Amino acid sequence: MAGTKLRRSTLAVALLAVAAGCRGDRLLRVESTPPGATVRLDDVVIGRTPLEVPFGHYGRRRLSLYRPGYRTHTESLELKTPWYARFPIDVFTEVLLPLDIDDVRERDILLVPDTGAEAAPATEEFIVHALLARDGDELLDVPIAGTSDDEGDEAER
Repeated sequence: MAGTKLRRSTLAVALLAVAAGCRGDRLLRVESTPPGATVRLDDVVIGRTPLEVPFGHYGRRRLSLYRPGYRTHTESLELKTPWYARFPIDVFTEVLLPLDIDDVRERDILLVPDTGAEAAPATEEFIVHALLARDGDELLDVPIAGTSDDEGDEAER
């Protein structure tokens, strides 16, 4: 009787150990040069670089970094599922066997200073058009949507 209880206790402890070691960590490590950029993952601010954050699922994600004085960096980040995390293998590697396989994805991003040189000509042209439109000068040549000269002639007849 005592031997049966000991076996059951040992089995329960072994099962708990297996359950405790279900899955390794899935981490996304983001660094930037210069450091201190605000990081957004899928439109959620997750912190500032350097940053290490767990991620729950694989797939395509959007990573954006913002820092004053630098251009915004946005990229599509593909977190591909490793072979050991695909069904049915993941049943063994994450549930049945106490394997602690960590999956760490790293991104080191060089932020480009925002000099404003590339945007300046487009911005100046936009401001000129806006001022002309405000004064009504630029709208003289713009046709009204949904009408043409032929339709206007027919309406007068």
